[in-house]
Amino acid sequence: MKNLDVLPRRLIMRAKFIAAFVSVILFHSIALAQPYSIRVSHNTNLRASYSLESAIAETAPAGATLDVVGSHNRWLRINPQWQ
Repeated sequence: MKNLDVLPRRLIMRAKFIAAFVSVILFHSIALAQPYSIRVSHNTNLRASYSLESAIAETAPAGATLDVVGSHNRWLRINPQWQ
């Protein structure tokens, strides 16, 4: 006969593990969603869309600070008012 006290302990341990895992994933997704700034070291073409075939909207001069507000794969989305 199985020990009935072991089953609730396993469920409690599993629930704690799942809660910890979800909290870590949530924390990382919030941390990655925060905007940040980058400084370009060379003249950089700013594209209208995330494709090399898209038109060049503007060129950021060397030393400009760009506010990154999002991303799509390896492409960064920046705030249009850069300095």
